[in-house]
Amino acid sequence: MKFSDFLKALRTDCQLSQLQMLNKLALNNDQFADLTVVTYSRWERGVSTPPLIKMLNIAKVFNVDIFEFLTTIQFKESKSQIKSFDGFSAHFANVSNHFRLLQPRLFNEEFCYYGKDEQTPPQDFLASVKKYWNVFLKQQNTDDNLINTSYVDNALNNGSLYITSCNEPDDQEVLAQGIYVLQNTHREQSILDDFSNQTLSIKKLSCVDNDSDKFIFVPLIALHSAPWLNFNLYNFVKTFTKIKGITKIYIVASQVKTFSKLKYLGFNIEQTIKSEIKNKIGSSYAKSEISLHLMSCDFDEFICNHGLVNLIKHYKDY
Repeated sequence: MKFSDFLKALRTDCQLSQLQMLNKLALNNDQFADLTVVTYSRWERGVSTPPLIKMLNIAKVFNVDIFEFLTTIQFKESKSQIKSFDGFSAHFANVSNHFRLLQPRLFNEEFCYYGKDEQTPPQDFLASVKKYWNVFLKQQNTDDNLINTSYVDNALNNGSLYITSCNEPDDQEVLAQGIYVLQNTHREQSILDDFSNQTLSIKKLSCVDNDSDKFIFVPLIALHSAPWLNFNLYNFVKTFTKIKGITKIYIVASQVKTFSKLKYLGFNIEQTIKSEIKNKIGSSYAKSEISLHLMSCDFDEFICNHGLVNLIKHYKDY
């Protein structure tokens, strides 16, 4: 759908004049404080179009389904954004393809998504979430017999934890996982401090208040293949555009190359911590130092990336 057609239909459905439309936009979003009738009229006639992020904010003012909006609206594409996003995708495709040459069984992997109101994950998936979380964030190995999944299950049910899993279909072994945490912004500094101190645990996640602003923290996403990456991105956008009030995304990366790709998608490094990780070799442990980079991006800026929107559209059609 052309944006001009969307805008005119939206105004007509709300039974507003162009001036009334301007007033409603200006009252509900500071971006439109200086919007004139002339400029608005040009948008409706298709003479000019605003940036995609402004289109998004108009949709938000009128409580339009953001996922449907992003996947149906037409816009003038940014070649630079698409090129940067394609570079991001190609980077992980090349890395995963090298890995998959050594692990051909991954070619028939299965992908699963779990969140509030979604299917309930089996206990072995919950256990793997706890194990992945501990190894990655706390930099320590956790014995299987010490894993308690009850608080993981509670966080999943109260809408503060979302999980994607990549599984080996024959024995359902968890090959990789994506973990997404939704929290209110009043807990933002506490979460970041716990991350820096390596004391961030699933036990500390709280139930989300829908009336407050929120942020997303992505402590782990293991990318085993290009299809796995696309699956995660599609479900990420589909899930979190349904939730109002999300302002920011935090992603943890352990490689500088990851940041070099993500910075072109709007991410910046917030902080870097160095820590030791223990790797079990036989009956002994070998220690190695790793650096974790905490990166952040404005949520609306990320979901309005033209390369990402194109991927979501194609994935939805597929």
